[in-house]
Parts: sequence; C-alpha cells; structure tokens
Amino acid sequence: MLPIETKTVTIKCASGTRNTATWAGIPVLELLSAADVSDETTHLVVESDGGYRMCVDIRAALDGLLAFFRDGTPISECEPYETRFITPGVDGARTVKAVALLEARHLSPSADPESVEEISREEEYSA
Repeated sequence: MLPIETKTVTIKCASGTRNTATWAGIPVLELLSAADVSDETTHLVVESDGGYRMCVDIRAALDGLLAFFRDGTPISECEPYETRFITPGVDGARTVKAVALLEARHLSPSADPESVEEISREEEYSA
C-alpha cells in the first residue's frame, strides 16, 4: 500500500486569486518509485480523463501529490472529479484535475516540454 501524505499548497488561479489548502494524497515520488521509473526521467506528463495534458520538470513533480482530499474532505464531495495533481510552484491552471495518466518522459535539453502537452491521447493512438 502506498503512503498518504499531506501538503499545504497555495494555488494561484488564472483569475489572479490565490487559494491555500491542505491536500492529502499519494506522493508522486512514491508512485514513480512503485512504477520503477528510469533515473533518466526529466519530465512528468500528467493527463486528465478529458485529454488535457501538462508536462512538468521532474524536480517540481517530485514535490507533488496525486491528491484525493482537500482540507480533509474527499475532492469528489466538492468537485465533479476525484483526483488532482498538486505541486508547489505550478500555476493553478496547470494543476491537472481528474488525473487519468502519469507518464515519465526523458526529454533532451533542446526539447520543448510544451510540445508534449499538445499531443492528444487520440493522436498518440492513431499514429
């Protein structure tokens, strides 16, 4: 069984407002360790069940959670989704809701992480 951890994180929304909450969930580090991810991983792709994708530097991702609770309440009791990727320092618009996929990636130093975000799940499967 994977451990549950709590973190208090302030999310800056696109509107400029800031919301601070205590989130509880599985640490990303634990998820990647359980999946035996390569030491060469440079980025983590987080995808929602609706196909929204975000690519974040692995150092930022390792400080994150796959959260199931916000301020002690299951996320699903307040929102139409059950999970949210939360990590300090990532804009609120990029904290993926309804997480369906975490994918470790090794990108070259010249690669643009945003190019990974533009690939939809449908495009990957049709290629």
